[in-house]
Amino acid sequence: MWSISKSENAVFMKQKGNIVGKVWDIAAANNKGCIKIMMNGLDKIMRLEDFHEKDNQYSCLFTGYLSSRNSFVERWRSLKKSEQTKSPPTLRRTYSKINPFEFKEDAVCDELTNLTTQKKVNKEVYRPSTSECSEMGDASPLSAEPVGVYDDDMSGMTEDESNMSKKSRTDIPKEALVETIQKKLKGYMVLPVSKLRQPSFGNLLREPDIKHVKELEREFSERPGNYFQLMVVNVCGEMKEDNFESCTLEVIGGNHSREALQNIISTTADPTPFEKRMCIVYTNLNPDEAKYVANQHNQVRKFGTDLDLVDRASCFRYSLFEKAGYTHVQDTTTKATPTGRDMITEWKEGLQLAMGSVSRKTLNNRFRLEMRFAQLSSEVWIKFLDFVNKLKMEIKKDKISGRLLKPLDGVQEKSLLKFLKNYNSGKINFKQLVSLCTEFKCSDSNKKECELGTSEVEVKALVYQCVHAAVDTLHDTDLKLP
Repeated sequence: MWSISKSENAVFMKQKGNIVGKVWDIAAANNKGCIKIMMNGLDKIMRLEDFHEKDNQYSCLFTGYLSSRNSFVERWRSLKKSEQTKSPPTLRRTYSKINPFEFKEDAVCDELTNLTTQKKVNKEVYRPSTSECSEMGDASPLSAEPVGVYDDDMSGMTEDESNMSKKSRTDIPKEALVETIQKKLKGYMVLPVSKLRQPSFGNLLREPDIKHVKELEREFSERPGNYFQLMVVNVCGEMKEDNFESCTLEVIGGNHSREALQNIISTTADPTPFEKRMCIVYTNLNPDEAKYVANQHNQVRKFGTDLDLVDRASCFRYSLFEKAGYTHVQDTTTKATPTGRDMITEWKEGLQLAMGSVSRKTLNNRFRLEMRFAQLSSEVWIKFLDFVNKLKMEIKKDKISGRLLKPLDGVQEKSLLKFLKNYNSGKINFKQLVSLCTEFKCSDSNKKECELGTSEVEVKALVYQCVHAAVDTLHDTDLKLP
């Protein structure tokens, strides 16, 4: 748990009841539900869900603003602005050129301060740029430009000085930043993993997670060729092609992969498959630019989506029709589903390779539902896709789990087609569909029921529903059955 408190016109961050440091600004972090607390010489990324709003009177002012990082930051800025307008500043904090986080509280500033004296002080002090830090997310304040005295309020300054200060706080246009970084892009290169290094402190986005590194080691060791994510490298110094000894290669994107690969190389008997990797190479990025590229690298990884059961069933169906000589996606809904023992055997052999050279037994056990749905007749396949789309809207999810589709397995196509039509038209809901499939799907114990006519199946379904309804009613009225 953490909170922020105020004492003598200064705001402090508290964690587990202990003061961590003096807060000079708060900004939205790159991680969802997190904010960045900027303190003197220390930045912390904190989760809003861990904020203790009842810890003190000042923390209570943030009640109702914990739903998002932007609302929390806006609340912080409004409170800060209201405090500034209540009373004129009587104290300025000046920062040393040697250490920007070492400040002095002896630079008095009021309306009677001599402007000549202020100009002399401006040449000797340094302030980290708040606007740049906020724009860049994890950008280090060490890279900020010297802009004079840091002042929480500009009301004690003349109009010209105020305008100059506002000009120095102007945000850097994103287009200009991207253009500058693109000029430093050297290209795509295959680099030796042994020469790659962890970023320097200024370029480091975060410390590697040991648990994630171990997971990557296990994944890479089991599948040496399954590495499709490019690492991003920043070259410090002049780089000559095929000469990596004279420069430093810092991995600013994919640092977990770098550490995992280097661990494998140092422990495996045959490190050849892991010794080189394709990388995106930049030259001489400054700390702010390096962190921007690293954040973009992490953002791109979030757009990948996993295949669900329906996606795999569609993929298997495409493969089946391709084996039969079809060449268009629409053929999977307009042409008859291919059959034949030899074709099905060839199709399954191809799936064994596509799913990672698995055995036939593993394929049948792990992907039995997908293969079952992939071989549906075109008429039933169309209704199945309509059913999936409607179910997604009903449960408000983009992916369908196998648990929801498992009741459809084993139902004869004639009965399944009727059930799907009734669900798609709204005659029955999903629970009723599952109940019908569960009661009447084809198994060794109810083959006779599956061979009954459609009308008889419907009659039996109504009888079962009536019996279940009567039992539920008796239970609700606390009556005991004989």
